[in-house]
Amino acid sequence: MIRNVELTAHSGADGTPDNTLAFVRYALTTEADALEVDVRKNTETGELQLGHDAVHTDAQSLREAFGLLKMHPSMKINCDLKESGLEKEVLKLAAELGIRDRLIFSGTVDPFAIEDADFRREQIYWNIEEQIPGLYERCREDFDYRLIAAEMMCDKMDAAGVDTVNCYYGLVDGEFMKAFLRRGKRISVWTVNDMEKLTWFFNQRVRNITTRRVHNGLRNCKIARRWEIEKKSIFRQEFWWAPVDSATDVRMEFQVPANTDALEVHFHYTPGQESLDEYCKAPVEAAIKTYYGDADPAREPMTVQQQYPIKNLVTVSASRNGEYVGNAHRWDTDQTLLFTTYFASPGFSAPESMEGDWEIQLHLHCIISPKCRGIVEVFAQSYTDKDENFYLDVHQIQTEEGKEQLIEAEKVFYREKLSRDHASIAEGAMHWYPVELHTHTQHSDGDYVVPSMVKRSKELGFSGLALTDHNTKAGLPELLRETAKFNLVPIEGLEWTTYFGHMLVLGEKGYTDWRGVKPADIDEAIASVHRNKGIVGIAHPKSIADPIKTGYRWIFRVEDWSQVDFLEVWSRHDAPLKIQTDGAFAMWDHLLNEGYHITGTSGRDMHKLDYNAYGHTYVGSREKLSEEAVFHAIRHGRICVAMGPLLTVEGFAGGLAAECGDTVPAGELEIRWNVTCDKMRHDYKRDQIIPKRVRLIRNGSEIASEEILSWDCDPEKILKGVFTVQAEKGWIRAELMGDYFGHSDTRIAFTNPFFITEA
Repeated sequence: MIRNVELTAHSGADGTPDNTLAFVRYALTTEADALEVDVRKNTETGELQLGHDAVHTDAQSLREAFGLLKMHPSMKINCDLKESGLEKEVLKLAAELGIRDRLIFSGTVDPFAIEDADFRREQIYWNIEEQIPGLYERCREDFDYRLIAAEMMCDKMDAAGVDTVNCYYGLVDGEFMKAFLRRGKRISVWTVNDMEKLTWFFNQRVRNITTRRVHNGLRNCKIARRWEIEKKSIFRQEFWWAPVDSATDVRMEFQVPANTDALEVHFHYTPGQESLDEYCKAPVEAAIKTYYGDADPAREPMTVQQQYPIKNLVTVSASRNGEYVGNAHRWDTDQTLLFTTYFASPGFSAPESMEGDWEIQLHLHCIISPKCRGIVEVFAQSYTDKDENFYLDVHQIQTEEGKEQLIEAEKVFYREKLSRDHASIAEGAMHWYPVELHTHTQHSDGDYVVPSMVKRSKELGFSGLALTDHNTKAGLPELLRETAKFNLVPIEGLEWTTYFGHMLVLGEKGYTDWRGVKPADIDEAIASVHRNKGIVGIAHPKSIADPIKTGYRWIFRVEDWSQVDFLEVWSRHDAPLKIQTDGAFAMWDHLLNEGYHITGTSGRDMHKLDYNAYGHTYVGSREKLSEEAVFHAIRHGRICVAMGPLLTVEGFAGGLAAECGDTVPAGELEIRWNVTCDKMRHDYKRDQIIPKRVRLIRNGSEIASEEILSWDCDPEKILKGVFTVQAEKGWIRAELMGDYFGHSDTRIAFTNPFFITEA
């Protein structure tokens, strides 16, 4: 127990399989106070088993889990009941194995089924959502309803003789906590995977914190076992904003004194959103009108009210002594950011020292409310030694953490390891690797932690993965470690997330500051990225605009388009059907017609687990895949994009072979095409994407087409064909047309173009 706060290992903690004995064994090796398993009853055998949604004959038994626990007398076990009426059977089994005093109940537990009043008071974490149905849905509409719910729950707890409420952590702030403390109740929070939130709950002395990130959670709290915190406010400022303040920055400077061990930044703004027509209707109507342009609204119907509520969005970045520390691009209206030399909140890197000149910037992406109040307060923390071995322990922890900070030499090690491990391809043969170039984790506004995102990407079949969190590269060390485990190629990156558009920056060795860049400044910013060996791509350029999607639509004024490396013409799920895709292709075709060699790509924009259909970017390389091979392919147009079946091409002109992206002379051009069943693993029905014809597009117009007479999605089957055309100056691209989930003659794959020079 850490200062009267218990830490519980959630089932599946630190990448172990959910509800398995492997997880139980792992949890028992940690310093956690308890482990949590989901419990159900097998209706066929009558056995209590581990399982969240259902159990089967292969599910592992609760008896075996209890047996392992018996050998570790300091560990408790939280049985999260997923069915009603199991209390007495679980209690009987625990008593039989001698662990009844270490048993905790949560989930669908009924306190009145347990006669022992002391057990009810001390060993039940009573789930609030079980007692107040519809709580979360109601709170989405009226967040303050949770305070009414807290009083209702306290009444129920008094009647049942229960002292501890179990809550989803997103409901819990200072006000919510006080509502229970006033009634003498304690709080258990689940499932806290964000380390800044975990630290906050730890400092608030909640009874229990349940987390999947046990290793990091224990590390976060470890030093505090021996430290008493001395905290004092060193900066505080209050703001009032209006819609006119949108797309502006607020800068705050302050000095952090010597002997500061940690910095705590509290940031809050309210309200978080608006739904009244008088504030939202006009700007939302304008955004929808711009998005549709000349397109038929029936293709992608939307109404103004469907976009409500419109959120205010204010994000935070930090610098120390002029060096960028990171960014918290999240939708939370109440954030606590923690900085130490060994740990920083997600989105930020731990600084070398706390002392120095600090700058906090607030970025007002969107203010839709007529009045929006913001508060920033900064606390400097120092710690008093309570143990004679304190300095030794601190030195050891900081040294261990220092080893985890991946300096350039370690990056080289991981990349060399990947080069050794990655499956080789036939010498000189072109191989097409699926690579995802656009992803987000909890280092910005994604649901994934980095290990989960990497694991998911491997399951889907990707060969390479770029981490592009909003305005931060804080997740890069984790990306390098995790991709090495799964034999994936890591790609260093971030997404510039500005008021005037989003830009993917990949491979930059250094940092070009995104803050303060105006529409007319973008050329110099791109040049800076290139000087730092990076490449740039415009993300979802024709997305819907403010205030529905803040900053998504590209309105930067690029003067020299030859400096833009790629354009994300497909974005997010079901891209072939979207109006923004038509706009992106029109933009790409216009730039190609102007003579610019810009590569077209697709971006999953991965934030969370879902089961939609996405396009995939395939990187063509005659070498083993590496980060540099990805960048070479993007720079030279060796990219094909597909929703399902993959279309690739080879060109022959004047007796010479060419790949897409190459420049060939005008005259007779033979284009050989191949259609293969893609090897990606999908959650959606792949048989709903059926190729029907291959066509050639020259300078924006179709010039040739060949029908595909049959398709059976055989992974070993390759469909082939040849076009022979008289190539004129400009460009030629191949596209695969077909049925897409019931929509006929839809673009389902495309290549990058051949560029034709004068003869």
